[in-house]
Amino acid sequence: MTVDPLPPLPPLPEAMRAGLPAEVQAYLSALEGHLATLAARLAALEARRGKDSRSSSRPPSSDPPWKGRPPEPPSGRRQGGQPGHAGASRVVLEPERVDAVQEHWPARCPDCQAELPRAAAAAVVREQVWELPAARATVTEHRLQAVRCPGCQRLVRAARPADGGVGRSGPRLAALVGLLHGRYRLSARELAALVREVWEAPLGLGTVVGLWEQVGAALAPAQAEVQAVVAAAPQVNADETRWRQRGAKRWLWAATLPAASLFRVAASRGRCSEPTSAGSSARIAIVPMTRCRSSGARSAGRT
Repeated sequence: MTVDPLPPLPPLPEAMRAGLPAEVQAYLSALEGHLATLAARLAALEARRGKDSRSSSRPPSSDPPWKGRPPEPPSGRRQGGQPGHAGASRVVLEPERVDAVQEHWPARCPDCQAELPRAAAAAVVREQVWELPAARATVTEHRLQAVRCPGCQRLVRAARPADGGVGRSGPRLAALVGLLHGRYRLSARELAALVREVWEAPLGLGTVVGLWEQVGAALAPAQAEVQAVVAAAPQVNADETRWRQRGAKRWLWAATLPAASLFRVAASRGRCSEPTSAGSSARIAIVPMTRCRSSGARSAGRT
């Protein structure tokens, strides 16, 4: 919307101003000052309204919806793959890796309606369809039997196997919870709803939190190994980006090497804070970074 400029005010003759009472003259001077201030503010706001990411240092995300993206100039190339580009197509698995095969034969000729014998006259066309299995989570009941010792009459109960999972969840379910929370950032409520609706596995919020904390503790050896590799490297490429954690603004730091990558969520962009425990619920698959300016060590290089 375009705003018409304000019309200029006619000047007040000095003789008329001099004939007015002193109080009226002071009031008019104050009104003129306020009007000049408001006019300057309006001009500044109109100048700001006309700026966008193409005419100022503002990011494209600050542009209003009606601005839109500027049309890109034509490159002169045709649409689609360019000459010399390696084509990409859907992967076709080998027959031994296929779970099921369904043969489809034509029944009649579309021209003369004659019945067709099942004798292949040309190479078969293989089309593979990927599908997820419609299966709920498996439930294994552990029955811990108790036997009374014939010697001392002590009642001895069998111990639960070490590979039977923790609580009501097996190791694969715990690993899935850790992956969905740490890598894909699902909340406890979202995780519980997903596992219940897809795999019919009822998990409480406390159980979900306990599972991803256990996964974080299990990652401690790998965390220490990656941290040692990055700390011993002569040069590290580092960068940071904004990160939201429990509604608060944080910074995700990354230190990368050809063989390893180190991530750290910190409260400050200028320097890393002290690392927290690896088993924290916010540290699943996130490794504390120690090469920070706050620790007195040499800061990592940037790319």
